[in-house]
Amino acid sequence: MLRFKEFLTERKRLSPQTKNWLRFQVAPYKKWLHPGVHPLPISRPMMRRLNLAKTEAKGLHVTNIEGMKSLIANQNSARQISVMTWISSIHEAENLFKGGVATDGGVVCLLQGEISLKVDWDIYSHVDNQGRRWVDFEKLTGPDPLMKEYTNMIEDIIGDVGRKYIPKVVPDLEKAGWPLASLKAIHFDPKRIIGDKDYTRDFWVEGQKFIERNTSLGRPGEINLYPITKKSPVVKLFNKGLFELTKKLFDGAEKFLTKNMSRVKEVLETESDGSQYNEGLMSDFTVKEIRFDVEAATGEYPTHWADELGIPWDFEEGTIAGLDPEVPEDSKKLEELFSKHIKKLAKGIKIYSTTDKNIDSFFSKFVRQMY
Repeated sequence: MLRFKEFLTERKRLSPQTKNWLRFQVAPYKKWLHPGVHPLPISRPMMRRLNLAKTEAKGLHVTNIEGMKSLIANQNSARQISVMTWISSIHEAENLFKGGVATDGGVVCLLQGEISLKVDWDIYSHVDNQGRRWVDFEKLTGPDPLMKEYTNMIEDIIGDVGRKYIPKVVPDLEKAGWPLASLKAIHFDPKRIIGDKDYTRDFWVEGQKFIERNTSLGRPGEINLYPITKKSPVVKLFNKGLFELTKKLFDGAEKFLTKNMSRVKEVLETESDGSQYNEGLMSDFTVKEIRFDVEAATGEYPTHWADELGIPWDFEEGTIAGLDPEVPEDSKKLEELFSKHIKKLAKGIKIYSTTDKNIDSFFSKFVRQMY
């Protein structure tokens, strides 16, 4: 079964900038083992197999200049972007445009691509270090019995893999100096690892931290007190167990969705009366159009924009390329300067400022029902 390998290969189609950013995101195993949540990975290949993906869809992504540059760099890649395909009103759209969603606002991009998942409310998706999006299953289902079944599936897999590997790994890790005793301060008792879901989670997370810390290259002159390397049998066994755990959880999630597909689709198609906008996860996208807010560019965030666009500015004088944002004549010139630099970054993409084109007519296409 090649399901898990498809998750691993998605990262290959990401831009260098995104790969660098992803270095600071959380590994998939930590997503699965995070207590108190019900993690569900959203993969385009998986959503395709489940017939939940929608090709040639359009959506809006509100961001800032930095985010816009990232979107342009990651066109036609596997990176998943959170988009909106409808908004409750023009007023709400303008608030999001100016204030932002996950970042500062000021820029809205019209994207076209493939949507892996779409629901009528904000599901607060987040990314791992492979570029894959995750949601809390409860954000999709609410207090539905499906959520309890899904949680039990995750706990069963964590328990089964723990019982298989932990008794083999613990003795050798203790010999290598893993300070199990110090972990008792967080209620970590190695005798109770097996059969206790919280202890089992702690074992994998804390064990990986110990291995990474003591197999990494130390500072010059620093002595490694623990006799383990990446090639040590105990490290190989630990990594094998962690890989098997992660693989079974990925495959288990897809089997669960397949088994309960009719109910899952029913939940996903539920309309929410209270939502101001929806959320879809899009990949393989192209940027069709960019609108930027003149007030954000010349008012609240001018130096941020100058930095991201490589335009020189003077802190003491409060000017950008010799222009004062507070002077009306200069503000107009600054708008043109920003537009010129954005067009250099976004060749072939339609670029408009809020003074070039009426933003209300643009947003009106997305009010409640889009395309």
